Amino acid sequence: MSATAQRTASMIILGLIIGLIIGIPIGMTVFKPAPAVQTVTHTVTVRGTATPSTITVTKLVTVTAKPATQTKQLRIALLLMGAGNPYWDAWIKGVDEAVKDLKRLGVPISYTVFDAKYDPKIQYDQLLSAIGKFEAVIITPVDRVGIQPAIEEARKAGLIVIVADNSVVRHDLMNPFIGSDHKKGAELEAKALIKCLRESGKPTPWKVVVIHGVTSAAANVLRLQGFYNILKPFIENGTIKVVAVQCGEDRADKAYNVMLSILAKGPVDAVISTNDAQAVGVIRALEASGLT
Repeated sequence: MSATAQRTASMIILGLIIGLIIGIPIGMTVFKPAPAVQTVTHTVTVRGTATPSTITVTKLVTVTAKPATQTKQLRIALLLMGAGNPYWDAWIKGVDEAVKDLKRLGVPISYTVFDAKYDPKIQYDQLLSAIGKFEAVIITPVDRVGIQPAIEEARKAGLIVIVADNSVVRHDLMNPFIGSDHKKGAELEAKALIKCLRESGKPTPWKVVVIHGVTSAAANVLRLQGFYNILKPFIENGTIKVVAVQCGEDRADKAYNVMLSILAKGPVDAVISTNDAQAVGVIRALEASGLT
């Protein structure tokens, strides 16, 4: 995720929150405050009855527009699946920059980051504890099913909940949802894998390892589906042999150990992973084994 993309996404999310809270169109006061004084040209046309002549009268009207005011502090809770990962660090940086921009525009806003440590129970409790303490929550769900009752309860209590990055099963709870198409992204990744294997000149069947994250998270499920949408025909015609499918738990250290155990059983030609943290662990295991 580029710095521009993460900042833009964060501005959209926070702008959406503000629009929902104070009931104004996003972009009017939040991003482009209207000037205090506007000059409007009003044209009045009068047609004569005795002659075919037309008289045009133009007058200037000065209108003083009072910008919308918001004195209540907007407290945002950012409930992340897990911190300490470059991907989530980019999220935090984007939110921080967006909040600073909004403060410069006079919006009284603050945010607090909560780390669920990839634990569904911790995140469930974090969301419920946000009720009454925050005006809105941005949540990246650890568990696409288990978090749903908490989202429902929080919304009933008046808390604005925006689901981001990872979807949940119930579509009515993803209003709004801000995220990418994980299945499409995985399909592109699998196509890149096939291209690399073809260019490598390695003999078939290509021995491929699939490392996936926790399947309670929607992104990992969708990415697995995307992988197999592309790999399936190659598996069926014998071009690819999937020699291992293991869970790296979205962690570099776990993926490292998993990959070492796979390599101990024999050589492989390629590895495909559902996220970057696991990919880092895989690369370290390959390097530790003297492979490239």
